[in-house]
Amino acid sequence: MNKTAVSRLTKVRHRNELNSTLSSLPMSAKKVLFLVLSKINTKNEFDDNHIFYLTANEYVKWVNVNIDTAYCSLKEGAIILDNVLLKLKHEEIIELSDELQLLFTSKNAPDYINLSLTEFSAYYKNEGKIGIKFTKSAKQYLCKLVGSEKKYTTQILLSVVKLSSVNASSIYQLIRKK
Repeated sequence: MNKTAVSRLTKVRHRNELNSTLSSLPMSAKKVLFLVLSKINTKNEFDDNHIFYLTANEYVKWVNVNIDTAYCSLKEGAIILDNVLLKLKHEEIIELSDELQLLFTSKNAPDYINLSLTEFSAYYKNEGKIGIKFTKSAKQYLCKLVGSEKKYTTQILLSVVKLSSVNASSIYQLIRKK
């Protein structure tokens, strides 16, 4: 299920377990990811086959860059996101095993596990847009968050995409988590 409108007050939410992965992303990938996340209604679950699209014009509107920069940033961000792994620690694996259907218990859980963020991304050169399809395991971190005992981080979209450095973005993310 998508949000119908994105405004200056739009918030982006994700489970806290994603914070370490997101803080390590380069800004190009982080901006693309958060703009795509802004299209997710975190109260509901989206279809497993749903592809989220982001256009160069949307990127220009939010990030305030020229259209050529937007095209390059979309393409670069999507390529990076295809290689992003969600890193779960031992405790997180045990806690989330049932929910993510990982089939681990406290006795057989590994020290860490890496899960892919996206199944794929697609770049449509002639249309000036990208499409991103999240994996089923990543989906658990992006939707059905409200009411989950505040195990999620909320960030204001406009603030996130206006930041220019990874460090500033990571500090903002940490402040918003707390």
